[in-house]
Parts: sequence; C-alpha cells; structure tokens
Amino acid sequence: LVTITNAPPAASLTITPAPATLPEPGGTVQFTVAIANTSAAEAVTLSALTDSRYGTLTTVGGAVTATTCSVPQTLAPAGQPHATYQCTFTTLLTGAPGAYANTVLATVSDDDGGTLQVEQSSNVEISDLPSSLLVTKRATPNALPEPGGPVTFTVTVRNTSAVDAVRVDRLFDDQ
Repeated sequence: LVTITNAPPAASLTITPAPATLPEPGGTVQFTVAIANTSAAEAVTLSALTDSRYGTLTTVGGAVTATTCSVPQTLAPAGQPHATYQCTFTTLLTGAPGAYANTVLATVSDDDGGTLQVEQSSNVEISDLPSSLLVTKRATPNALPEPGGPVTFTVTVRNTSAVDAVRVDRLFDDQ
C-alpha cells in the first residue's frame, strides 16, 4: 500500500520601499512586492494582496495612488519560469519624523484546497529637518551726513523651514 500525502503550499514574500528614507514632511514611496512559490511540487494561486497601512494593493484608491498589482496570479513550481510574481504600488507617506512600518500579507492556495498566508514588513523613515530662519535688517536712511541723525531700522524675520513653525522669542542686535 502506498499513501500519497498532500504537501501544503509554500511561498515567500519580500517588500522593498524606494526610497527607504524621506526628508520631513515625507513624499511619494514606491513599494516593490515579490511573491515566490517555494514549493517544487506544484503551482499555487496568489489570490489576495493587502497591506496593514494601505489596504488592498490591487486597486487604486485611498492611500494607494498607483498599482501594478493584480490577482489572481498563478505561480509555477519553484525553479521554473514564472514561479515569482512581482508588482509595485505607490503611495504618499507624510508625517512627523520617525519610522513608518507596514506589513504586506499575501494569500496563496494550491489545487488541493490548501491555503497559506505569508507576510513581510518594511519601514520607511521620515528624517527630521532642522528649523531655519532668514533675518534681514534695513536702515532708512542708509547714509547720513556728519554728525549723523535719526535712523529707522526695519528687521524682517522669515521662516525658511520646509515644515516647522517657529516662534521668535527675542531679537538681539550687537550694534
């Protein structure tokens, strides 16, 4: 007597953000997702792709501004052509400086009804930019005959930071 046992589906998933770091306040990120059938025994069908932060990856909407992801996809057995499916999705990521994690979840199944969910996480870092100010000082009049006279100084303070609001607590003039 020979018993043939069912091998469950096997797959791996990778997600790669580009760029992996953005200056604050953030910007557009394109994620590349790759799902590979790691079973040499049989093909699997990719039936769902979702992201913990952005939702379904197969349609444009919400935070997903563009996508090449589509399901279902049949993945040939490992080692054969078309054993890996790759797609991209694009989103706008903005926020305070810090790490922004998201996890992609892929669902695959085989012809015997076996189902597997694989997931992979990635991080995009939003880096802090320093505050910056531009201070200009103008004298009116800018020249006086000797012995001098009254002069009015106009000081302008301009916030040149990309994202930070600044508060001027005091101005000091060393002249």
